[in-house]
Amino acid sequence: MAQTKYLNEKLITTFGFEFTYLYKYPYQTAEIEELKVSGYKDLLQADLIIPLKRKDWNIGIDDGAIEINSPVFKKRKDIISFYTLITTTVKEYPLSTHREEISSGGCHIHVGLNRGLGFRNYKQVINNLFRDMYNRPYLNWFFNEYCDDRNAEPFSESIVTNILLRPAHKVTYYDYEFSKLYALRISRITNTLEFRIFDMIKSKEQLLDFVDFVNAYLKYIISITKKRKLIFTAYRSNDNKFIKKDYCIKEFKVLLKDLNLDFKRYKKYIKNYRLRLSAGILKKKRKRVLNIPKSDTTSIEDSNNGGVNSAYPEVTSRGNNSSKGPVLTVNGNWTDTWNSLAQ
Repeated sequence: MAQTKYLNEKLITTFGFEFTYLYKYPYQTAEIEELKVSGYKDLLQADLIIPLKRKDWNIGIDDGAIEINSPVFKKRKDIISFYTLITTTVKEYPLSTHREEISSGGCHIHVGLNRGLGFRNYKQVINNLFRDMYNRPYLNWFFNEYCDDRNAEPFSESIVTNILLRPAHKVTYYDYEFSKLYALRISRITNTLEFRIFDMIKSKEQLLDFVDFVNAYLKYIISITKKRKLIFTAYRSNDNKFIKKDYCIKEFKVLLKDLNLDFKRYKKYIKNYRLRLSAGILKKKRKRVLNIPKSDTTSIEDSNNGGVNSAYPEVTSRGNNSSKGPVLTVNGNWTDTWNSLAQ
């Protein structure tokens, strides 16, 4: 009964998915891979079109893999029904979610914007969400395949400088439409937020893990935003915390507690992070590593210095300040920031 109620609960907004399947046999070249999977695209679509009974989905070819773009869902039970249908159908084809010799495909989750977020000034939520994701690069390291270091990376310095740290009234809505290299982006075509941090799923349980995480994470960001708090961003160019064995794990535990999610349920994803550490992937990217502030929100009402936390000196260049804590903060007036986000 409890499980049925849980599956029938409405999610905080609409959810859509990109499920990626690779050609099952040994890799040759990208051109040959694409030629092989393209032969199955129309057949697979024909097999799914009658049982699905919906038109808001499609199948495409992306980088030598078949990509099934799901319909839009509001309940977990409908997501599971769709996943069960496509996995049963895909089994009849020489397609696989993972292959050892190359990195697997991803499971990108799209969540609806606008009123679907349940908050009138949803652009405020978007701003806080991007800032918080910027502070948590470890989410990709836990949920994504350990060897994938090109599809869901932390935001580049140019994005941080020109968008996240820029006065909000100078940033347009679709400035968040980054290239498909970063952990989070806005998709103009679907008018959604695209979470790119998840590996291609292998089971219903894993799919629900990802859905529940995104759903709880959005609720968490909305709760912060409703208190009229703007999340600070921070950067350390040579911070070694993330390559210490337990640092990210501790931070992950704290976040899950804030999201009211059981760590035991998500403990299995630590393996991906540890594999990254042992493979030396994080050491290679150390210069792009970010610093996670312990408490990085401040209230407009409590701020009388233009939104800049006086405990942390403002600097214009990176690495020139030796004080602890965030070294880069938002410029400009808080009222301007919120008003521009609300437009």
